Amino acid sequence: MNRQFWGIFPVLFLLFPFLFLVWHFPLGTSPDWAEIRWAAINSFLQAAGSATVSLVLGLWGAMGLLCFSSETRKPWRSILEMLLLTPNFLPPIFILIAALNLVDPFPMGIPGIIFVHTLMNWGLIAVLLASLIEEKVGGIAELSLIEGSSRWNFLRQGFLPLLRRDLIFLWLFVFALCFGSFGIPLVVGGGRGTTLEVLIYEKIRLSTDWGQAVVIALLQSLFLFALSWAVAFGRTTSKSRPARMTLIQLKSGVALILVVTALLLLGYLQGFASGWSQSGIFHELSGDLFMSFVGSLVIGLLTGGFCLLFLFTISF
Repeated sequence: MNRQFWGIFPVLFLLFPFLFLVWHFPLGTSPDWAEIRWAAINSFLQAAGSATVSLVLGLWGAMGLLCFSSETRKPWRSILEMLLLTPNFLPPIFILIAALNLVDPFPMGIPGIIFVHTLMNWGLIAVLLASLIEEKVGGIAELSLIEGSSRWNFLRQGFLPLLRRDLIFLWLFVFALCFGSFGIPLVVGGGRGTTLEVLIYEKIRLSTDWGQAVVIALLQSLFLFALSWAVAFGRTTSKSRPARMTLIQLKSGVALILVVTALLLLGYLQGFASGWSQSGIFHELSGDLFMSFVGSLVIGLLTGGFCLLFLFTISF
């Protein structure tokens, strides 16, 4: 009985917000299914586009990272990986500022959402793919090089078949992240890029219709749960010894990493320069800024601590 309780507890914990909302806010009138279908299509299109472009650029960047697979070049690779992962550690507002300054006029709607999501996720895909390629394709790549295989034949007959399931897994991973994104579609989605997350916000903020918001959130969560289930069973594990990656290396991938990083930095510095001219307002808000910083820090630490306890509970 005790073991069954600890097995059911995580499920009840995850379902509690929905059960509470359904109990506290009656579903009320019938949802506008045409509106939900329109928002769901937008969510699917922007998530699929973001995942596809992120995967393509991530594969390109991973081949650039593989140029630094040797032990003597490892420090340079660590620097490139840090540059690639920086957007994932920064708040989305940093990437939004850089993107809005880089592209003028900015393509509001689904293209703009895909652009910003790609800037945020392609670096993570590149780092993950570089490790996967070294672990699963290294030995075959070295053997193909010795036997005189061309790069194209190896990529088509060896590389893609071996990594097909992993590529699908990474695509689904980015798709799930972007499908549930809120801040970026809200800022750059415009009237034509309303997603399910933004629609939930509008139902709560503008219409104060919690019943429909709960229905939309439940439908979205069920879809993401099913997708996460598919992702969890799509992972594969296979390792090989370190080997030469000549057939998979692309120097243009290194150029891509450096160019995108430089553009993001340039875009952010442009916004920083224009904002610095108005820095005098911070003297008036210094007290509020300090309290906001402390509050954000406390929320972050407590959230991390509770997530850690929850993960320990699931592991137990």
